[in-house]
Amino acid sequence: MHASASVAVKPTVVLVHGAWADASGWTPVAEELEKQGYTVKAPPNPLRGLGSDARYISNYLKQINSPTRCTTTSDSARTVGFPPRELRDRQLRVRAE
Repeated sequence: MHASASVAVKPTVVLVHGAWADASGWTPVAEELEKQGYTVKAPPNPLRGLGSDARYISNYLKQINSPTRCTTTSDSARTVGFPPRELRDRQLRVRAE
């Protein structure tokens, strides 16, 4: 007989940049999260307008088939602030200093 271990599945962390940067600005954060065992994604944000960007990021999130947490800068929080209802539970907002 063997003991069964319960392993918590860590969510995929999606880092969304704002208008004043690109995804490379998340590199130090992504590296630290990866060291802690998280899967990290930093998609390009097309920056074509709030509605368009929100749809793009929403569609990107729908393609991830695992628990997901979406983290933003204060600038890009508006982009993921209007996701479809089924994605709202995936959000985690942080404020950049």
